[in-house]
Amino acid sequence: MLLKKQFQFVFILLSFSLFLSGCEQLPLDAAIKADSVQLEESDFTIRVTPKSGRITFLGEDGNIYTLNQAGTEIKAITNDANRASISQSGNSANALNYLLPTWSTNGQKLAFAQYAVIDESKKDFAQKPSYIPIRQNERPSQQDSRNLVSSFTIYASDGDGSNQQELWSGTARPIYMYWAPDQTHLSVLLQEGNSPSLHLALLSTADQSVEILDVGAPFFWDWASNGRQLITHVGNNFPSERISLLDLPAEKGGEQIEEILGVRPGRFMAPDLSPNGDQYILPIRSDEKGDDDTWLAIFNMQNRSKKVIDRIDGDVFINAGFSPDGSKVAYIASASEGGARGELAIYDLETGSRTISEEKNIIAFFWAPNSKKIAWIEELSNRSDSEAIKKGPWGLFVFDLDSKSETELVAGFETTPQFTEVVSFYNQYQRSANIWSPASQHLVLPIVNGNKSEIMLINASGRILPRKLATGTLAFWSAE
Repeated sequence: MLLKKQFQFVFILLSFSLFLSGCEQLPLDAAIKADSVQLEESDFTIRVTPKSGRITFLGEDGNIYTLNQAGTEIKAITNDANRASISQSGNSANALNYLLPTWSTNGQKLAFAQYAVIDESKKDFAQKPSYIPIRQNERPSQQDSRNLVSSFTIYASDGDGSNQQELWSGTARPIYMYWAPDQTHLSVLLQEGNSPSLHLALLSTADQSVEILDVGAPFFWDWASNGRQLITHVGNNFPSERISLLDLPAEKGGEQIEEILGVRPGRFMAPDLSPNGDQYILPIRSDEKGDDDTWLAIFNMQNRSKKVIDRIDGDVFINAGFSPDGSKVAYIASASEGGARGELAIYDLETGSRTISEEKNIIAFFWAPNSKKIAWIEELSNRSDSEAIKKGPWGLFVFDLDSKSETELVAGFETTPQFTEVVSFYNQYQRSANIWSPASQHLVLPIVNGNKSEIMLINASGRILPRKLATGTLAFWSAE
């Protein structure tokens, strides 16, 4: 593979003069390619480097925080989490945690959910004897005679935690949250108990109204840039599977209009609308007689005409996504039953050219905001680098589209269950969450180091060692 090694002599001299004082570092330097050069970042350079956006993270104590990329200006958005085990004996069965920190698309607002497990006899708001544990080891034993219930509450606040308001409360578990582009509505996927059905709810920060838009499972969607239209993918078995455009009413009390698109979809998760909202991309079954290929097609939003950008042999699973500027499409296609994993293809919509990665076992990708870089996570099980594999099952890479160069940032790392969930459903999460900084120069990643999980700042150049920002299990960057 190609690794970036272009260091100018002046840069090296300046680097050694500035990077003298050490910061707390994860022992990842040995996992980086031996022929690459990485330097520690000094306190001085941390202070003078321009700050880009804010980072929200889920602390190991169960609370939600924000900080900047220097690891300073830490703000506790919540402070009352209590991770007491609900399976312990005694009178108290209370446990309270937070989850799903989600920035609005402009980075000005923050949504999050509260999860409480309580003894029904001690709380008058308990509604029914069910529980939805976050962690397996928090599940009550069969011998536990207490009437335990779960309660969930969704909050929204300004980015600094001020003006906090409750948007919804109930026993259904929030699985995923995604702000509408209008910054005042929050779409939430809810699951009640062990029901196989998922409810797509729209919560308003303006009047605290709650509206159920659709029901089904599995459920994936993307917002149009106008904030009044969604494209949804509900179900996974044709012909009950449907892909629809939902037009929301312009005024409260108006009629919601659903248009079911007349396509036979291929295997995929989340649909994707182009940034300007005039196109959408879908994998579909071939409409040519006797052809069992899967087509990746871009559809015109106005007349539904399609342009096929790739024809892939057989029944394959495809995850695809437009670049933030709408000029390119990245996708992974494979016959794997566990979702798309394989080589990453990047298709240029203007030139029709295609770039394909050398790696064959990529499981997730994340566009940089400037559309000039793309990060991916590779499963290392098929690689010969045994030392990297000992450190963890995944590797983090960045590809620069201008120079066509690939950089291995972290080889062999273990992450948290929370971020594993993001990777498993990255095709949906990349619609609503950023691991990239707004300036496209850094990434934020939770990495397990011994018995701790730490939020690490990763320099996208590969020239600077990863630096610990905080202790936590999940982190996302604001858009601004």
